[in-house]
Amino acid sequence: MISVVQEFLEVLYWKLRQVLDREGISMLQWAFMVRALDWQDGVSFSQIIEVTGESKDNVRRAAASLKGFADVVANPEDRRARKLVLTKRGRRRAHLIMTRFEKEMLSLLGARESFSHRAEEFKELLWNASAYLAPGDMADEETIARSEENRELIPDNSLQFVEVPQSESVFTNEELPADWIPF
Repeated sequence: MISVVQEFLEVLYWKLRQVLDREGISMLQWAFMVRALDWQDGVSFSQIIEVTGESKDNVRRAAASLKGFADVVANPEDRRARKLVLTKRGRRRAHLIMTRFEKEMLSLLGARESFSHRAEEFKELLWNASAYLAPGDMADEETIARSEENRELIPDNSLQFVEVPQSESVFTNEELPADWIPF
């Protein structure tokens, strides 16, 4: 499972990085932009810190660097906290980046249009696969409901297996050196 996930993430991550690099947008700036696109009242700095694991200073710098595309405003629920709200120009830019990333994805799929059978099937398979995961911070109500439904429909049978104590490893009883590389 891990190797398939890793391979898939590699393709997506580097393709997205190429698009963002051409646009002069960092991954942290994109984390703000893509979330602020969905939330008209803005995205909180604390949410970006939680999702990305970046420091408060890095998040502040990323938000400040989006000047002209976004405004930093006080959070009405907590006047000390800040939110980033996209401007019209920022929304257009985010939509442009999404469109460019979509074109790259279609190219990876070998499809010309997003409504092609290949793209639609990929989307459905991806939707079904992601529904096994706990919903992320960008999930809408439909995604959350589908995830809960999948978890109920396909039971986890891992509780039927007996855990092997750590000292009785089937692979090795010796600990590998810290500088050991498997290749």
